[in-house]
Amino acid sequence: MKTTRELAKEESHDRLVQNLQQLLVKNYDADKGIRKALKEVKSQKLKDYFKKEALRHHRYATELDRIIHSLNATPLEEGSAVGRFHRIWMDIMLVVSGNDDKTILSETKRGQKATIQEYEEKLKTGKFPPKIAEVLKRQLEELKTNLSPEIPSEAA
Repeated sequence: MKTTRELAKEESHDRLVQNLQQLLVKNYDADKGIRKALKEVKSQKLKDYFKKEALRHHRYATELDRIIHSLNATPLEEGSAVGRFHRIWMDIMLVVSGNDDKTILSETKRGQKATIQEYEEKLKTGKFPPKIAEVLKRQLEELKTNLSPEIPSEAA
């Protein structure tokens, strides 16, 4: 039988893994959404921007995957239903807007803002060991920096 302390430690570990899994899924969703947008946009500047952003989210997912493995847990392997819904919503918006780059950029930024919110919430409420918190804070700062409304100006 486990002691109260052992149970508390196990529960804390489970919460840590769950928070990391949720961020991992958010990055899977962002990667898929941005790759979808990449296929639809006409502007080369936007294509370049989306390529960089998709690679960024793929890198974040890889980093989170490694951290989850280091905690002796199995990382989730796919995105969320909410992410799939947002990609379907993007399809609808593209039909209505006539596949407009400005609409694609707007919807992608909306998804990126949701990712930023998720990171901020997890960092605020989650109890992460310092090394993991450092990784998450770095990822969050990069996300904020790369959400610049001026990028790329030709589609804004």
